[in-house]
Amino acid sequence: MQENQPVVQDLFEKIPENIQLPVTKRRFFIEADLTANQQSIMSFRDGSPFLAQYTPGKGRLFIVAAPLNVSSSNFPLSYFFVPVLYKMAVQNQEQNPPSIDIGSSNPVWISAANNAHKRSVWHLIAPSFDAVPVQNPSGTGTSIFVGQAATKTGFYVLKQEEGADSVWIALNADRRESLLDYASGSAIEQSLKPFKVHWIDEKDISRHGWKTSDQPFPLWKIAVLIALLCLALETWLLLSGHLGKAVKK
Repeated sequence: MQENQPVVQDLFEKIPENIQLPVTKRRFFIEADLTANQQSIMSFRDGSPFLAQYTPGKGRLFIVAAPLNVSSSNFPLSYFFVPVLYKMAVQNQEQNPPSIDIGSSNPVWISAANNAHKRSVWHLIAPSFDAVPVQNPSGTGTSIFVGQAATKTGFYVLKQEEGADSVWIALNADRRESLLDYASGSAIEQSLKPFKVHWIDEKDISRHGWKTSDQPFPLWKIAVLIALLCLALETWLLLSGHLGKAVKK
């Protein structure tokens, strides 16, 4: 997998070492000349492309070298499938990404074709919110740094003071806030300063009589099990008595 290819770039904060790539049972062999500008996104072990991008003219053409059914490949069921399709669909908006992380220094670029009033200022608008983000001329358009103008996630509208043209943009939370890694003891102590952190050890647990994670099997479960066995034994004795009386008669 070509990690620097725009289609798979930034799909994951960090690609796991044991990541499971798609597996195929059937495939087509793809050949293209130099004018097609082939770029392999995912490749088979023999180097032939599994998922490739071609730019023979305007736009981009993506080809998968395997049928998109589960009997031929598990690609449609993999966690790559939906994100990759999404990135394919927005490739023609590379200069104007549909979403920005809060605090990001990456701008939203708006073409001069969508800027009828070139001297008018762009506003970032949401319910009960109106801000003027930093904006600079860039090439044939304007770069607008919306990630540094708002602090709440949600959908915003970029709109000029004059004119009816508008651009929708989504502001997302920083993905690093969703990392589930455990913090080290020193990191916790540092974040809680000037308060002092007291770490509980096994002596504290035993002194206060708290339950530990390695406590033996709970006694109440044993009591419930004994009660069920007694109930089953009682039922068996009652049935045996009724069957004995029935045989004597």
